[in-house]
Amino acid sequence: MFNRVEIKQNAKEALKHFYLFGLLACLLYALISGSVFDMWDRFQGFWSIFRRENLYFYPISTATRGIGILSRWGNPYYYITGGALLWLLVRFLLSMIRAILGLLYQVFVVHVLEVGLNSFFLKNRHQDTGVSQMLMPFQNGYMNVVKVLFLRSLYVFLWGLLFVIPGIIKSYEYFFVPYLLAENTEFTAEQALSMSRKMTEGEKWKIFIFQLSFFGWFLLATILGGFGWILVMPYYEAAKSELYVCLKERKL
Repeated sequence: MFNRVEIKQNAKEALKHFYLFGLLACLLYALISGSVFDMWDRFQGFWSIFRRENLYFYPISTATRGIGILSRWGNPYYYITGGALLWLLVRFLLSMIRAILGLLYQVFVVHVLEVGLNSFFLKNRHQDTGVSQMLMPFQNGYMNVVKVLFLRSLYVFLWGLLFVIPGIIKSYEYFFVPYLLAENTEFTAEQALSMSRKMTEGEKWKIFIFQLSFFGWFLLATILGGFGWILVMPYYEAAKSELYVCLKERKL
């Protein structure tokens, strides 16, 4: 059992000493991981709800395009003379290549950078540490970090194939694996997964509520756009680091 209010207060106190560096670290992570663009998409999606032209004209334009597509579907010669079949094949291949490259980038760059971001916030709890700390897992135990986080993602994915709920449970069970690697990049997959499992035993629902308690901040960040998310993330990351330290001291 952990005190959510106390953890958040500790995060705020810690951030007073390195907020600007924390802001820069989160900005770099968002840019490199591409999450900053996801944030901007959320911002546009949120405000598009209130745009009148979307309410009135979008259905009409969609229907118009649909009529054109249906007319082509009704004409089998379109796929031969128009080269649509070839174009669909090219698009499929390009999509596959893009998906594979995106997966490789996620595995070999983004996952490792997440460990670096965690290391940055953990180190700054006790001493001033520069943003260069984010490069630590790229310099020490890189391939081991890649391997462990890949296996974690694979296990969560496979559990998710059974049912949605088991996948979600497993994602919380392995919640602290990136933090454990941030402190020791030489942990094997078996060690990191086992330790995270012990730390989250009986705490998964509380961790979910902990994340949910930031909903107001996330909503405000969405309204403000990508920049709003960048401002909120240092607080959220610092709070997660405090949560990790708290549960590690109590469970391990």
